[in-house]
Amino acid sequence: MEKFNCCSSCFVSGNIPVKTIKSLNHAGIVGMSMHSYNTIQSFYIVPATLSLWEFKQHLFLDHVLGTGQALKLSGDARCSSPGHTVKYGSYTLMDVQTSKVVDIQLVQFMKEEKVYISDLVTDRHSQVKKYIRTQQEGINHWFDVWHMAKGLKQWGRRKQNIVLQWSRSISNHMYWCAASNGELVRHKWTSILNHISDVHESLRELFPKCLHDDVNRNWIKSVCNLHFFTGNQIHVEVEQIVFGRLLLKDIQKLSPAEQTPSSESFHNTIFYFATKSRHYFSDQMKTKKNNYSFLLFLISKSNTCITF
Repeated sequence: MEKFNCCSSCFVSGNIPVKTIKSLNHAGIVGMSMHSYNTIQSFYIVPATLSLWEFKQHLFLDHVLGTGQALKLSGDARCSSPGHTVKYGSYTLMDVQTSKVVDIQLVQFMKEEKVYISDLVTDRHSQVKKYIRTQQEGINHWFDVWHMAKGLKQWGRRKQNIVLQWSRSISNHMYWCAASNGELVRHKWTSILNHISDVHESLRELFPKCLHDDVNRNWIKSVCNLHFFTGNQIHVEVEQIVFGRLLLKDIQKLSPAEQTPSSESFHNTIFYFATKSRHYFSDQMKTKKNNYSFLLFLISKSNTCITF
């Protein structure tokens, strides 16, 4: 029984078995061997974790089918083998209204379970966009604002001029635009270029002028003596980003409400149990990284205790 408890505690804490065994040996504590750990993990821990995961999953799906409600899901991919390859990569689908993981694979599983999905919030991966557009036409596909704004911030950090000072404001402007919909989002988004140039009125029919009062720009003059005017290099750099063909096409699909922070938090929980620098076999990948991480994430969200 002591070996079982020792193996279980090593598994659920996310510790590396080899290091745990060496630590116990150096301390003179009789614990477990790698053979014992692998045996107990294969015959007891893995089956118990899979069983509890399936029970919780079916419990949630039965509730959804019973109420007949449509799910609003957020999706995020995770590829965590060494070298950031796609080996054993998975796609997590989470209900944004309850922060519960619905499944860790593709949307097709939801169709097989006859669960109706009304909305899906993901990042802008081209493969995902094409799959939803061609295979799941009835689903409203939205893009997560956080992922798009993150890309803008990273672009701004690479600049060593006045663009760097504007990167955060441009990112915040994207969040504000997302509260609108359709063509109005695009008009609000493109207005940022005029705003930076200190031009606050335009010929845009849906958004003819900025909504703010007079603004003080002394903070720019104090850090940089470059002036932002139409046609100079700085203006061209920002224009290439704001009026990017793909960005203008996707900006109208920014999610106005639901986002993917819970999916990101869940993946951070997975990375705690298995880093990207180590290789795991299929059963370990499915159990330790996906299923048990979900159960632990569920505990943290509900403040309850789950026992095997």
